[in-house]
Amino acid sequence: MTRTMKSRGFLSKLSPSILAALEGAAVRSTYSNRQQIQSRGDKQLDFALIRSGKIRFGTTGRNGAFVFTGLLLPGDAFGEMAIFGPGARVLDGFAVGPTVVDRVSGAKLKALVVEMPELGLALLSLLARRLIIALDHIDDLMRQPLVVRIARYLMFMYDNGSGESRIEIGQSDLAEATAASRVSVSKCLKELAQLGLVETGYGYLDLPDPVLMRRWLQNIEEVDRLGT
Repeated sequence: MTRTMKSRGFLSKLSPSILAALEGAAVRSTYSNRQQIQSRGDKQLDFALIRSGKIRFGTTGRNGAFVFTGLLLPGDAFGEMAIFGPGARVLDGFAVGPTVVDRVSGAKLKALVVEMPELGLALLSLLARRLIIALDHIDDLMRQPLVVRIARYLMFMYDNGSGESRIEIGQSDLAEATAASRVSVSKCLKELAQLGLVETGYGYLDLPDPVLMRRWLQNIEEVDRLGT
């Protein structure tokens, strides 16, 4: 059966031949809203391609509290770190709404990387981006005010999306992603809205002028560099 994957995120970076190879090796799984897709420590390793829906990732503490670390959308992929790294999942993942995922086993993915070096380069690029994001996030938590962290996160979502200015994330998820309270996030979004950088909606945020947002962040980074 031919499957056409949504052109965004990781999948948008791949050639048609790589996409076809992944689709041919994949097994489809369907999840209901809030169903757990993976658990931290799982050793059943595969590379997952999100066809539809969303997945919230984070860690669940002993007291049951869930600490949100990221949201992946259709066209995104995950699982490569466990396959090529520690050999176990490092995060819990839960479906947000009905979610469809195509899974490629770790063994098949490694075989495809040997057969198609272009795929290996794409995976290296994906891992490098994840590392840069993690380092930037640590830096932001240590040095940047919340309004800047929010703006940077929204630009990350925009840059890794399909080029659409609408970011499908609610304020509660944004609060978890930036380690802040919903009230604080709401205040920061109002500040960004007054600057013409963000427009709020139910379950989404719009970036009316991504170029202006990027320039605003660059100005802040330049001031920060001059002050060090």
